[in-house]
Amino acid sequence: MITTNKKGKLAEAAFINRLQVLKIPFDKFGREHTIKNKILIQKLNKDYSKTSCHIRFSPDFLCCINEELYFAEVKNSKTIEKHSFQNYALMDKAGINILIFFFVQGEFYYCKPSEVPFKNHGNFEKHYKAGVVIPVFDNWVYPKAMDDADFKTWKNITGGSGKPYASVQMPKIKKLNKL
Repeated sequence: MITTNKKGKLAEAAFINRLQVLKIPFDKFGREHTIKNKILIQKLNKDYSKTSCHIRFSPDFLCCINEELYFAEVKNSKTIEKHSFQNYALMDKAGINILIFFFVQGEFYYCKPSEVPFKNHGNFEKHYKAGVVIPVFDNWVYPKAMDDADFKTWKNITGGSGKPYASVQMPKIKKLNKL
């Protein structure tokens, strides 16, 4: 199994390659590139205040697209974690240019946070590969709300963090050919 971190690095490398091909100026952004103090990193990893989440879930890149600055967040799946999405939605609502790029099966799909078409999960999400049913609250899937045995099975199969997430309907957003 490829770990989430390795999949993220593959998506990031593919995104950089795509930006270079499209001749889009960019720089890495994100917490891992801006916060170096170990004490601050430890605090950020444990804190879910608005300030901490804003820093922890900073977008991965800053790009110049058609003469305008944009933040770009790159996801390596067709899901998005609740806390990161909430931060991007707040930025979008404040008028900050931000795009979320989903890297799925070798292709990029993208949209603004306000345009993300979420799958309707209902009250439960069945994870067929793991053979478990995951509770859903307000359309966010909560793996840590499962009993310990089911969560352990799910985590061993998926490598997921257990943080609340939602699925995105990829066919309903733009496929990246050009920006």
